[in-house]
Amino acid sequence: NEYKSYLSEMAESFIGTWQTIASENMGAVLEAIGSPFLVRNIATRVKPVQVIAIDGNMMNIKNETGFTTSENTIPLDGTEYCEKTNLFPLPFCGRTILGADGIITTEGLVGDKPLKITRKLIDTTKMELVTVTGDIIGTRLLERKPS
Repeated sequence: NEYKSYLSEMAESFIGTWQTIASENMGAVLEAIGSPFLVRNIATRVKPVQVIAIDGNMMNIKNETGFTTSENTIPLDGTEYCEKTNLFPLPFCGRTILGADGIITTEGLVGDKPLKITRKLIDTTKMELVTVTGDIIGTRLLERKPS
């Protein structure tokens, strides 16, 4: 199927090691979903590295901060899943899809708080990660590290 092949190519373009180079308003997003002060304080000071791997319709994301490493495997086909992360006070439950526009969109809830995360390639070397809860928007700009 040509469409599936296109989506597979789009997903593969996210594969790699990505270094956070800029972050804006992430502390406010974490506060809004109930993350403790200490977690917010550390999260806003570090520039995490994300290692993204794709296997079929599954995306594996390893986040490395120097303090902690976490790893989650996420279906890209809209299948509902729940995951526990170091950043969120409660598990996140939601769905992730890779759209025809090449944007990976995750939507769900942390407890009763809505959360939406989009990953969008700006070019082959930069990725924008936008996190939204309610009317609060946080952004991170990541740069692909050479392999």
